[in-house]
Amino acid sequence: MDAFKSIKKELAVFLSATAMFLYMASAGIYFFENKVQPEVFSSIPSSFWWAVTALTRSSTVAIIRSPDT
Repeated sequence: MDAFKSIKKELAVFLSATAMFLYMASAGIYFFENKVQPEVFSSIPSSFWWAVTALTRSSTVAIIRSPDT
C-alpha cells in the first residue's frame, strides 16, 4: 500500500490522461463511425465502452491463424 501512496500523484495524472484520451477517442469514433455502423456506435457512451474493451482485451486471438490461411 505504501507503494501506491508514493506514486499517488503520478497515478492520478496517468489515470486522468487515460480517461481523457478514451473520451476523445470514443467521441471521434462515434462521429466517424455512427453513420456506417449505428448499431455498434449508437452513442458516445457505447463508443466509450467499445474503446475500453478494445484497449483491454487480449490480442492473442488476433495472433492465432486459421489452418485455411
